[in-house]
Amino acid sequence: MALGDGYWIGPDGYVRKVYQHVTDVAEHPEVFGLTREVVDGFGPCVQDKSEASDRLRLAAIMLGWIRVRFYKTHRSIQLFRMNDRELRAIVKLLDEINAHDPEQIKIHEVFTGKRRRPTVGQLRERVAAADERARIQPLIDHVRLPAESCAVCDKTLEEVGGSRVAACMWFGVGLVAAGKLKRPPGDSAGGPIRLDEDLAVVFGGSVWDDEPRARAVAAFRAGRRPWLCQGCARKVCETCGAPLPFMPGTDVLDDDGRRWHHMIAPGGGCKNPRCAPPGSTQPTPMDSSADQAEESGGSDE
Repeated sequence: MALGDGYWIGPDGYVRKVYQHVTDVAEHPEVFGLTREVVDGFGPCVQDKSEASDRLRLAAIMLGWIRVRFYKTHRSIQLFRMNDRELRAIVKLLDEINAHDPEQIKIHEVFTGKRRRPTVGQLRERVAAADERARIQPLIDHVRLPAESCAVCDKTLEEVGGSRVAACMWFGVGLVAAGKLKRPPGDSAGGPIRLDEDLAVVFGGSVWDDEPRARAVAAFRAGRRPWLCQGCARKVCETCGAPLPFMPGTDVLDDDGRRWHHMIAPGGGCKNPRCAPPGSTQPTPMDSSADQAEESGGSDE
């Protein structure tokens, strides 16, 4: 590589043409979010292959800068981690310098240690896919008011009590991008159902027969969010059947359509005062009151 055939791409997309990457960082630390004291602490960074220069380059990369080097046969790119932002910035630079397929790009991802060799065309395809995700994701995340009743048993929350379950470890219903599915949406048993050109409804668990699936799709098409009652989601007490107030690993749907996640943590359990574990001789609060009255010589009557 001839000296000068290189670039730094900043976290904000700013492109900086350089003569030598490490020298540029050492001479202009403030541009890279570093201070003179920090740079001096790495030691002499004159030699491009020294340990100090490697550490200084890595410091810039960990702050979000992308190192680009040009060779006769390929482009070499070193970055902390490849996400959509980095991908777009790289492709934008390659377009500006008129890089063409099947030109080879060697990418080293510092965070994972992975090394990839995509072509320019493959990177452009990934950008197109990222743009499509960015377009569809707001449609998936759009807050919808809850449907009138449970998609599985068709009972209202007033009838069954407890909370609305949007998703949990074994059961759930939601939206995904139709193009992301490994198999085409259709009406196959348990399979996804296309909602429109962009979205499909997916189901989790063994409770989704034809009628529940139809109710869930109808709710989405009406602009509502389908849900399961705690009984259908099996989030009730095994002893008394009362809805559990705390459901680890469960997303709950509020009245205004917002989702709340119950974190996985110890605790919880049934809060029904009349419920006792199987085989337990522990009296209920009502029994305790009667026992106390007996011990004190009976009731006031």
